[in-house]
Amino acid sequence: MIRLSLELKRTIEVIKEQKMAYMKTKVDIGCNIFVQADMYNSKNESRSPDTSTMIIRVRPNLYVEMTLEEATKFLSQQETLLNKKVDIHTQNVNRIKAHIAFVSFAVL
Repeated sequence: MIRLSLELKRTIEVIKEQKMAYMKTKVDIGCNIFVQADMYNSKNESRSPDTSTMIIRVRPNLYVEMTLEEATKFLSQQETLLNKKVDIHTQNVNRIKAHIAFVSFAVL
């Protein structure tokens, strides 16, 4: 999940740096099945290219259209939260390992 957030942040940076008005990409829809995605302005009926917004999955089955700046901010907050969760799980694993070592030493 963290890797995907970092990849998306990098993609947003490339869009901004190169001032891309149109983008064609592939999107994983699950089970390594990819579909082609063209970034257009969803509000423009003429389907003129526009990469100023993108749709971001914020929760399972919940997607939000965000500007590139909003998406970058959201992804940074998500990355921070995920890193905190990783730290908590790492502490729990270390505590369990310590208990196993203690019990193994006491039994022998």
